Amino acid sequence: MEFNDSTVRGFNFEKLKEECFGGDSGSDGWGWGGSSGKSAYMLVYERKQKKPIKVLVDPANATGEALFDENKEEHYQLLDYKGSVEEINASKIYQQVAEDNKKFEFDNDIYSQEFFDFIKGILVSVKESIHQTEDADLLSSITQHTLSLGKKTILDLLAKCFHNTAIKPLSDVLCALFKEDAGMAKAFIEGCFKEDDCAYLMDVLLECSDGIVRTHISNLLK
Repeated sequence: MEFNDSTVRGFNFEKLKEECFGGDSGSDGWGWGGSSGKSAYMLVYERKQKKPIKVLVDPANATGEALFDENKEEHYQLLDYKGSVEEINASKIYQQVAEDNKKFEFDNDIYSQEFFDFIKGILVSVKESIHQTEDADLLSSITQHTLSLGKKTILDLLAKCFHNTAIKPLSDVLCALFKEDAGMAKAFIEGCFKEDDCAYLMDVLLECSDGIVRTHISNLLK
């Protein structure tokens, strides 16, 4: 079976290599979405009602009563699942898995719809209040941080994200900001030139295989 975030369906093992090892990214090495935007992971189901954990112990050093298995000739204790093994040193494998899980949870939060809705809310607030600010230094700071936020979110995150439906509403708000403030549009383009002579933007427009990304980035530049 194939388990995804919202679907469960049958799996064709003849497509194992294509579906579970990233697919064919092509000879140019680009990985913009498409078949290359895939990864393999293990799905684990967890019991709601936990069974006790069996831990082997040295009866001389055991805390509490140690039981003895005559067939296996080993001493052990049955510990409550939650909180009972915190004092036991985690193995290197467990530590690595725990670290990977933390990274996954972080990525999952960053690429969530709630996160992009939050960013959109910030951009909309800037659009509504930017003309009400008379302090030149404050206006410069707002402009700088807004452009940095828009660029990071749209170009550095969504342009490389397989599920990138949030790119349209965010780029639309940024386009609206540019139309109202020519100085902000000028600063955005100048920033792209200073960074790498717009090489990254050209890569997105000319090399990216995702038509949605190309369309909205081109609209943004236009």
